[in-house]
Amino acid sequence: TVKEETAKRDGAVSFKKLSSSSKPEIYEMIELYKHHLNQGRLDDEIYFNLGLCYLHLKLFDLAIRYFQKCLELAPDQPDYHYYLSLAKIRNRRPFTLMPNDIREVETYLSSALELDPEDGKYIILSIVLKYDYYHLNGLSVRGPLIGELIERLASKKIDHYEIKRMQEMVPVADPKLI
Repeated sequence: TVKEETAKRDGAVSFKKLSSSSKPEIYEMIELYKHHLNQGRLDDEIYFNLGLCYLHLKLFDLAIRYFQKCLELAPDQPDYHYYLSLAKIRNRRPFTLMPNDIREVETYLSSALELDPEDGKYIILSIVLKYDYYHLNGLSVRGPLIGELIERLASKKIDHYEIKRMQEMVPVADPKLI
């Protein structure tokens, strides 16, 4: 069908595409991806695209489920770890996360950074977590210090659409932080 051909041609769901899509259009994309899964296509990218759609809709349990599934199939993909960490934040301020939650988010984020140390969005989210959770809660910062991360960020690639998504997904005390 035309929809299937469009989905194949367009490839991965992008933040830009999701931002310009209505809820019914996003649900249509979800149905198309589920159709592919029902036909027996166990493809990490299909699970990833489903996770992105549900993350955009702020249906965090479903987003987490699909990001975990794509990680099972392709654990070497840094974005899968990153988006799972975003979904696990569940649109809450890092300041309010429980210690076990923040550790889990940091574990996935750390994996993303190890797999692709050049992507600035992983470093930015790490800075946000360290500042909004550790610093504002008066706790010692674990791992690299915020200043070290900021220095590392200077030479990294930054996708501004991804930063916008992060701003929508991770509320912070100081919006200028992201």
